[in-house]
Amino acid sequence: MSNNAIFETEGFFYAILLSTKNYFPEFTMEITPQMINSPRNLRTGYAVCHMIQQFYTEDVITRTGATLKIDSFKKLTDQVKEVIFG
Repeated sequence: MSNNAIFETEGFFYAILLSTKNYFPEFTMEITPQMINSPRNLRTGYAVCHMIQQFYTEDVITRTGATLKIDSFKKLTDQVKEVIFG
């Protein structure tokens, strides 16, 4: 979720929790395979927009290629802003 300058300067980035369960529907956004570049499966998941955390690259298991499409990423960042700041 954070920009490249933060990562390049500090060595960490901010990301949100992705889940296969929709435990907090008022705070989630559905992520479908159509929203992903090179999806690994056909399951729908959920971005838990109020669960933002700082990560270092060594903290994360990477899955190259499975990234959000640009328009989906924009919708997600807008949703995170709405959930967090109203």
